Amino acid sequence: MTIIKQSTMLRDLVMLTVVTTLCLSFSSSFGTTDYEEKAIEYIQLLRDAEYNKAYELFDETMSVTLTPSSLQALWEQLNDAMGGFKKITGTRMETQANYTVVIVNCDFEYSFVGIKVAFDQSGKIAGMFLVQDEGPEFKYKPPGYVDETSFIEKGVKIGKEPWQLDGMLTIPIGDGPFPVVVLLSGSGPNDMDETLGPNKPFKDIAWGLSSMGIATLRFNKRTRQYSQKLIDSVGVITLEHEYIEDARAAIALLRKTSGIDPNKIFLLGHSLGGMVAPRIALRESKLAGVVLVAANARPLTVLIREQNKYILGLDGEISDNEKEQLMELEKIIVQIENLDIEEGEIVYGAGKKYWADINAYDPIKAAKKLSIPILIISCGRDYQITDVEFQLWKSGLGKNKNVVFKVYDNLNHLMIAGSGISTPAEYKIEGHVNEILLKDIADWIRKQ
Repeated sequence: MTIIKQSTMLRDLVMLTVVTTLCLSFSSSFGTTDYEEKAIEYIQLLRDAEYNKAYELFDETMSVTLTPSSLQALWEQLNDAMGGFKKITGTRMETQANYTVVIVNCDFEYSFVGIKVAFDQSGKIAGMFLVQDEGPEFKYKPPGYVDETSFIEKGVKIGKEPWQLDGMLTIPIGDGPFPVVVLLSGSGPNDMDETLGPNKPFKDIAWGLSSMGIATLRFNKRTRQYSQKLIDSVGVITLEHEYIEDARAAIALLRKTSGIDPNKIFLLGHSLGGMVAPRIALRESKLAGVVLVAANARPLTVLIREQNKYILGLDGEISDNEKEQLMELEKIIVQIENLDIEEGEIVYGAGKKYWADINAYDPIKAAKKLSIPILIISCGRDYQITDVEFQLWKSGLGKNKNVVFKVYDNLNHLMIAGSGISTPAEYKIEGHVNEILLKDIADWIRKQ
């Protein structure tokens, strides 16, 4: 087991993004096991700034990997990014090989976060890492533009074992064949709906487009469905494993699916999924078009730097402690940019091969090689993928006749309308993907 340093950006890079003192008795609330009690105790120690006591719970490997001071830095960084720890909302337990894994669901000001704590057979902590936001169960309420009588959904399997993924084909009712859109979510272990708190942007897109006569296929990311299985191989993962193999398997499935027009398969990538989409399109010569929504053009390291400064400065100032954190972050960013990463070392959730792959990839250069139609969409209130990215896309592809650019001034990174300064806190507010944006995507698809 290893500790995975996550990005401090909220989920989408999980994106990724004071400790409140709470006196709670969790055992009676959750009916916990001994392992769950130990995991709760560990989070409570971090909450209470008892880093030396938390360190004493580590096994030998973790004790070498982390010191009490580095553990403190990680916890404070998480709190600054997420707006401050509020409470534990629940736990659940899993087993993986010889480890018992407890997911402690935590409510922070800006987001819900699952903290996985892995125990070895002696009961010592052998690993710790973040997973996709683990908030309370929200009942999905379809937006007004969805007509649930106009489509059906079919569960499908993407790819082959040992990495076969669960997917969902949403297809209009009526005479086909229908055009279809394959959805690629942002970074982090996203489910097929790209769930974030009460919001499910990809379910909105799937149901919305299918209500407009366009089929969609969405699926869990490999890092979501096989998160436990990937722990020991995280150091060898590249974009090929995170996105490309599974996207191509989804496209291959659609080419032989009844009711789907094999000549009208489109790719829609959101955020990092949009950055990777041109690279996938270069490998799939028969795609009908690509939609890039809030896609970054610059390297992730640049965004990590900018987004952390933005979030830490939301209160109007950056404290001395926060300045120190930014300095430590800068050291890690330089380490990634220089690929000063040892074999087997995990930095910000990935190993040297991943960072080498993504650092060398130029999405604008890849998109320039495409002759198929491209729709590039910017969300004006998006603090994660700002107008700087959009202007780079326009500068690089503005003269290409196959490219269309669209800006929606009042939308945030989740494509949800709002007003004022965008903050991570609004991701905890229920909303839906903007109807005008979906109609424009549908119209663009029909024209191709």
